[in-house]
Amino acid sequence: MLPQREAAIRSVISEIADKKQTDEAVIYAKWAASQIDDATVVIDKLAPFLRERLDAAERNDLLRMVSRAAEAGGQNLPIPDQRMLRLRQKLGFEVN
Repeated sequence: MLPQREAAIRSVISEIADKKQTDEAVIYAKWAASQIDDATVVIDKLAPFLRERLDAAERNDLLRMVSRAAEAGGQNLPIPDQRMLRLRQKLGFEVN
């Protein structure tokens, strides 16, 4: 994980959690990221769960948080864009 991306993840998580929870979430995120080969599988499994439990405003907040973390690496690649579109769709938003 790029240091800039970790800092961005810490930043967005710290908006909704205290320092200890943020540290735990980042440690878990780093471990989880090392365990998966394909983020689309995670999106397909996790997004329906989140769609059921979050209202539209919370889902929008989640998308903004994910976008901020993804952009922190300074790379504008089509693959993250495709994953964001898939996440938007799986969270129940229209995708053009």
